[in-house]
Amino acid sequence: MTQKNVPPKTMKIDCVSINGATPPPIIIVAMIAPIAPMKPINEAKSILFLQKSYGSYTKSIPSQRKVLYLLARIVQSSAEMELIKMLKLLLALTSILLLTTSYGMAQFFEEGNFVRDVRNNVIWYRCTVGKVWDYDTNTCTGETVRLNQEELLIAIRQAEQQLGGNWRLPTRNELETLICDACDPPKIREKYFPNIEREAYWTGTKNRFHSKMFWSVNFMTGNSYSRFFEYQQLPALLVQDR
Repeated sequence: MTQKNVPPKTMKIDCVSINGATPPPIIIVAMIAPIAPMKPINEAKSILFLQKSYGSYTKSIPSQRKVLYLLARIVQSSAEMELIKMLKLLLALTSILLLTTSYGMAQFFEEGNFVRDVRNNVIWYRCTVGKVWDYDTNTCTGETVRLNQEELLIAIRQAEQQLGGNWRLPTRNELETLICDACDPPKIREKYFPNIEREAYWTGTKNRFHSKMFWSVNFMTGNSYSRFFEYQQLPALLVQDR
């Protein structure tokens, strides 16, 4: 292409540098290709195409930054959501623990010489058989009487005459709920059951493998045993259904 064929407004592009700056690769590739003779209008269109291509190339960098920014936000949001879920789970577990603890502490309600047990839905006589409730000192006084299973039937009839209602020995499960693992012996909340003996107490639950043996709960160790025969003498607590 001769100088006279170049339109006045389309100057020849230096493929090495423009004002000392290296053109983008897309322009270099375009300039390396053989230049075919073209009409001035087509040449002007080609330069316009290169300019548009260069513009799209330079605009791709901000777009990539936007994509990276969005990805970072997504990752951050996911981490925040996981943290929120963990906090909600921790709050739920804490609430359950507090409710469980509150429920355990609210098992008993004092009613004079009786304790209302809302967990087992029963009423306990607060003193060991043989002792009586002292309203002046709010405690149990007297001496513990240890009885066998047959003698306890007589004591229960006397309790019904003196206290009213239908009394009985507690079941193994009922008596085990009085155990306080965190308490020093006797392992029972003495606020509700004062002056309990540090030994095994009778239950009314028989050993299913030996009908003449009954289960007992030991307030010294907090454990249950089924090694006492019905003729042996142990202390006892009495209970009645609400």
